[in-house]
Amino acid sequence: MPIDSDPNIGIGTPIVVPATGVPYPILPGDQELSLTLDRYQELMNICCSAFNGLLRDDGVECCICNAIWTQSDRYAMTIAIGMAEEMREQELGYHLSPKYDTDDFPYSFPLIIDKKHLVTIGLQTITNISLGVSLLLSAGGVIIDPVVITVATTVTDPSEIIVTYHNSTIQIHPSSITISGGIATITIPRCRLVDPDVQSNCDPPLRYDDDDNFITEVDVKRLWYDTTQGAEYVWFGDQCGLPPPTLTEYTQAAYARIEDYRRSIVKMYPLNGVFTYCTQPNYIRVHYVSGRRNSVRTEMETARLAHTLLPTIIPERLDLCSGCWKGDQLVDEKFGPSPYGHLVGASAAWLSDSRAKVGQGGKFPSMRR
Repeated sequence: MPIDSDPNIGIGTPIVVPATGVPYPILPGDQELSLTLDRYQELMNICCSAFNGLLRDDGVECCICNAIWTQSDRYAMTIAIGMAEEMREQELGYHLSPKYDTDDFPYSFPLIIDKKHLVTIGLQTITNISLGVSLLLSAGGVIIDPVVITVATTVTDPSEIIVTYHNSTIQIHPSSITISGGIATITIPRCRLVDPDVQSNCDPPLRYDDDDNFITEVDVKRLWYDTTQGAEYVWFGDQCGLPPPTLTEYTQAAYARIEDYRRSIVKMYPLNGVFTYCTQPNYIRVHYVSGRRNSVRTEMETARLAHTLLPTIIPERLDLCSGCWKGDQLVDEKFGPSPYGHLVGASAAWLSDSRAKVGQGGKFPSMRR
């Protein structure tokens, strides 16, 4: 496959890339986790092999928790994290990490986007770097961990490179990506390469040292945001001599200048200086990334809130890694019930979120600064 090629994958078309860490997502298709399962495993210091359902006899990993997680356990944690993030984002009014959206807003100048903490305005675009990259899992009977792949690329920013399952948009999370001399070196823990088609809910657990339990190829892609296609004006055909209203839209590209990132205030200008049609547009369509910058504190608060939700999801498995969540499931005697619940982990998340809103407040609403 030619480097940086694009075999009809919709370049210039918004594509949502799930980051759940679960090969077969069980969340709604448009929900993308800020706290991925892989990141949760790192934060809780759970053995990578055990968390991914693998039995490992060599004793190399030394972690707080080494209980074997089944796929059902990981699904349950995905649901708990998804519920926790939905609660927090509904309260805050913005994403817990930078996420991509496309929305239509009634025309105004300046434009104030509902979701705060704007990062950039640009059309999410995915281009292929190399498809079907082979993985070397072992050599001469010796296990290779982490697995390292190298691909040639014209990309210069490592943060734009993603790894997915072959012929999929589901991400695999590398431990590191570096670029030097036009070569990207990608390091992936072996345990994150378990084949999703291999049954991992039954006894005995999957073997860490059996290459048949792992995928053998991945796709490497570039995920980036085209700022030249970030916004456009939208008219309907009922004005200025345009045809009668139909499903057809009339658009004109717009230049976006962000005036206030935290409050998501943007000024839009026609690229050619004037509107194409004689009246102001009906809408402004914006492709943008917004959300709180990645933060360990935010991730931990989400994890703690998710821990309080686990008893309703997997009550029979609360001894799986109780050291991770036992304290969060205690009743909060100090602060009492919060809108997120009455447990310690819920109170911690609520106290943080109640102080982190961006928007309207007070008896006579005014923009918070």
